[in-house]
Amino acid sequence: MSKRAERRHHYYRLKKKRSSYYGGIAKSFEKDDMQRALGMYVATATLCSCSGCGNPRKHHKEITTQEYKAELVYADGIEEYFGWRPHIKEYNCYW
Repeated sequence: MSKRAERRHHYYRLKKKRSSYYGGIAKSFEKDDMQRALGMYVATATLCSCSGCGNPRKHHKEITTQEYKAELVYADGIEEYFGWRPHIKEYNCYW
């Protein structure tokens, strides 16, 4: 399968899957608007980028969960090798 065919396959697969997102709201639009909305859902699955949905670095000046976990792994390595642990800012997350 070529790259183009694979991209198209995933595009149509996501379009079908995401047509039921948000209670199937895209299906309630007119045909042109529905196609536009589904195309937007394929590109990004979120409706908005507000402070609750968006990047915490942008809205709250915090690091992301992945960056925080990486700092913890780094600190563990420093502690294991040198015997002291660098200070890491506390991170409020729910994982």
